Amino acid sequence: MKKRFSFLKSIASMPPHLRLGAGTLGIAVVFLLYNLTTALLNPVWQQWAFVAISSAFLIASGVAYAWLREGRLRLAGWLLLLSMLVLTSSVVVLYTNLALLSALVAGIYALLLAPLTLPRREITLALFIGLVGGSSIYIFDFFNPLQRTAPLSPGIAWALAALLVAWYAATLVRQFPTLDLRTKFMFSILLGTAIIITSLITYFINSSSRNTTQAAQQRLTAAAIQTAQEIDSFMDGTLELARTAAVLPSVQEYARDEQHKAEDTAQITTLLERLRATNPAFIHSYTLVDFKGNLLARAPAQVQRDAYYEALDTSYALRAQLENAFITPIEVPPNERSTLAFVVRVSGEHNEPVGALIVRYNSDILQNIIASHNDAAGPQSFAVLIDNNQIVLAHGVQPQKRLQTLSGLTGVSRSALRDLPFRTFTRLPLAGGQAAVEDVVAIHSTNNRPWQVLFAQAEETFLAPVRTQARISSIISLLFLLSVTAGAFALTNYLVRPLGALTRTAEQVAAGDLNARAPIFSDDELGTLARTFNETTTQLQHTLNSLEQQVQERTATLEARTHYLRASAEVTTAIGTTLNVDALIQQVVNTIRLRFDLYYVGLFLLDATGEWAVLRAGTGTAGKKMLARGHRIKVGSGMIGWSILHQQPRIAQIAEEDAVRLTAPELPLTRSEAALPLASRGRVLGALTVQSSRPNAFDEDILAILQVMANQVAVALDNARLFDESQRALQAARRAFGDFTRQAWREMLRTRPNWGYRYQDGRLTPV
Repeated sequence: MKKRFSFLKSIASMPPHLRLGAGTLGIAVVFLLYNLTTALLNPVWQQWAFVAISSAFLIASGVAYAWLREGRLRLAGWLLLLSMLVLTSSVVVLYTNLALLSALVAGIYALLLAPLTLPRREITLALFIGLVGGSSIYIFDFFNPLQRTAPLSPGIAWALAALLVAWYAATLVRQFPTLDLRTKFMFSILLGTAIIITSLITYFINSSSRNTTQAAQQRLTAAAIQTAQEIDSFMDGTLELARTAAVLPSVQEYARDEQHKAEDTAQITTLLERLRATNPAFIHSYTLVDFKGNLLARAPAQVQRDAYYEALDTSYALRAQLENAFITPIEVPPNERSTLAFVVRVSGEHNEPVGALIVRYNSDILQNIIASHNDAAGPQSFAVLIDNNQIVLAHGVQPQKRLQTLSGLTGVSRSALRDLPFRTFTRLPLAGGQAAVEDVVAIHSTNNRPWQVLFAQAEETFLAPVRTQARISSIISLLFLLSVTAGAFALTNYLVRPLGALTRTAEQVAAGDLNARAPIFSDDELGTLARTFNETTTQLQHTLNSLEQQVQERTATLEARTHYLRASAEVTTAIGTTLNVDALIQQVVNTIRLRFDLYYVGLFLLDATGEWAVLRAGTGTAGKKMLARGHRIKVGSGMIGWSILHQQPRIAQIAEEDAVRLTAPELPLTRSEAALPLASRGRVLGALTVQSSRPNAFDEDILAILQVMANQVAVALDNARLFDESQRALQAARRAFGDFTRQAWREMLRTRPNWGYRYQDGRLTPV
């Protein structure tokens, strides 16, 4: 015990430069042992490369300590300084998330080492190299193109580095009173400037990354919702078409009859072929079976039904006796493409089940829908569709990954993905490949099937503009730091007399008081330095104010986008709850005009000839007047006609300068206008006109949301039309059934006058 205390006393009694050398040598030994242990636990090339660098640092520290004991302070000081810069630089080259600590270690070590080992004329140069080197290490982290690895134990690495920084800082504070005024002044100027610049860069990067990530998440959520809605729309529309086909009299009669004539079979086969021809690229087949699953008719007729589909059709026919209509899970036949079936019951005269109509789509239709939304949330964004068993049904960028499990695609265990249906955001490597390459993923479920749409975008993609701006800011900051350092070095000889006042001002600025200004005692170089310092502080203040203004502007942009999304939600709610076309379109135009603060909104629909776009709804007094006079526009004329003809939106940011725009006397205050086509299922139904009393009123965000709402309105109008047609068909069937029933009763009453018999005395007589 006494020997241990005597050893510690001997270290404490060492001169400061020997104590620093011994401490550096001890830290080098601990550092090498730690890195060797992590390399054995995680044998990647980065770990072993750093073991080699740590070994070289240990050797350099031993040589430098020997030189310090021999009195060769200058050589030992430069060797330790350069070795530390190489060591901290290699940390940033090989590892992630350690740039700030490495920069602090390099800068503080230079400030501590230079006054103890170097001649006075070289101290300023060493301080300059150390601080600029530390700042360069931090900035290089943004440009590093090499593949890096994460520390095996980041908590331990941070703790060791923090202890090292704390020891350096404590030693530096203890040695600071022994420094000359010139060194003290250089230390204050360079350290203060480096801290401020580093803090500004860090704040800017973190704030921009956070805001950009939130915006990306909003775009991903909107894209996931839109994709899920399109899948639901496809499901609803296809099932409705199948219902319509199932109630056709020819289909019902053919399924009901036990004996089929050749001409009847040809007729029903032709009908199914025509139905399939509506979308031959994706419709696999139309199949009509009886209630036992026996094949009655099929399109294409030349393709035989195999055993796999025969078994499925039998189960579907039995299920159709209990359910009127349903959508099946994905079917995976051997040696064929997977399919998706829409099954509708075929009923007889008394509404009893007599068979089932099975409409099969190639699952490529899901892939087509998913792939059509690539880049919907930004560059390189894509969607993935999974079912309730987490089987990949469609992949936006890698269709060959279909029918794999999500766990197999991402490399993430099923247990970790168990709660995926309950999340709204997650991080998964949906693009495939190594699990380290993760995407930010928004999750939204479909309504018709227990499926989920995962919309993903790599974080490095949507943060690329932030990183680019960070690189530019870092270069500017480094140049700024270099210029400040050069100016301070050139003017140190003139700063002794007013040093007290200027030092107090620098401390106030370093403490955060950017309103502090240095007093100017003369008009010579010293006064110029004071004015330069004040200008630098003003520039920093302006930079902070500019950053605050940018934050306010981005906050306002986010609030505007939130407002637009709420308006879109209101329109979506109206579409989902209203089947009356007139009420729907009037509510839509009123909501859009109110939420987007527009001058006028009108909705045109094509007439029966398809040559005229007729105004069906308009806002305000102007809308009522134009509706009263039957306002219409010929297709191809004006912005509305142009948009319908070309199936594209047309925008006039300055209305008077648009070549094809038609003016309306009821709308004299229109200064900008946009026409958006209403398209559904490849067919244009009409167009939506939005007009503002301000020029340049429509930016990309407003137009994108308006186009989304226009598409939703078109789908709703198309669905309402299909619903009305199906209702009319159902009413016609009911009337035909009633007429047939009445005729049957009349015939029965005419042919059978006696309806009862009496049994008496062993005889049976009519009543």
